[in-house]
Amino acid sequence: MRMIEATPVLYHLYRYHYRVGEQEHGRISYEKTQYVYRVLYLAFGSLSVRYQEREEPLRPGDALYLVPGEYYRLMPQGEDFSLYAISFDYTAGRMSPGGRTHACVFRSEYDAALCSSRVSFEDAPTLNTSGVFRGLFCERQLEAMLGAERTGALYGFLGRATLLSVIAGMLSAWGRGEGGGTVTKEILAYLHKNPTGDLSGDALSQRFSYHKNHINKLVRQATGKSLGAYVRAVKIDYAKALLTEGTHTPAELAGILGYYDYSHFYKAFVAETGCSPLGYVHPR
Repeated sequence: MRMIEATPVLYHLYRYHYRVGEQEHGRISYEKTQYVYRVLYLAFGSLSVRYQEREEPLRPGDALYLVPGEYYRLMPQGEDFSLYAISFDYTAGRMSPGGRTHACVFRSEYDAALCSSRVSFEDAPTLNTSGVFRGLFCERQLEAMLGAERTGALYGFLGRATLLSVIAGMLSAWGRGEGGGTVTKEILAYLHKNPTGDLSGDALSQRFSYHKNHINKLVRQATGKSLGAYVRAVKIDYAKALLTEGTHTPAELAGILGYYDYSHFYKAFVAETGCSPLGYVHPR
């Protein structure tokens, strides 16, 4: 599905205030999950979140985006905080608004059979997995939604507009390099797994459904190198491993790694290592 064709449906929105020392909120650190999509937006205070076996801090203005069935844990950091929780789905008909008392449950109570199906977006893959998005600053829209009358068609219209605003903010944060870390990792992992493949900007653009300039930007933000420079480093690292094994000649490696001739491979190797391929194998 394409994101621009999706129909987000808001199920509920509430604001949670956590105050240090209030015993009734002691269970907040327990592991939870949810049946629909969920955004946890930090308005003020300090909070860390744990999901996918990693822990990340949230600053005011940041949000944790969770796909259905994702386990997560909120971990207070010894100070008060205020958190907006938004539960929604991307298509209508799978769960009627108000049809469940809780869209979010503790892990021990979770029933996978009740979980809505996930959507796979071809034009916004960063929304296909859970992640943290930085600098959304959308509490004004959320607070206005909380104060609206919760009946009638107008509330539904405002809910969808608010939800679209939050999603647009996440996509904007991802475009600035402040989210979408999972996508960047997928691209880098693909480069390292396929050193002999076509790793040109055009080929990667076709595979990951992003413009090659944007892929170059993500790689540069993550590694400090342009896509071309990073691909060269990956290929030459693989060449060094094969040269050490002694299974291929330098001329054979040029073809294996996709260089159009040995001279091109030779120049790339020297630029990356400071020595020739033969000099690497038989240093003086």
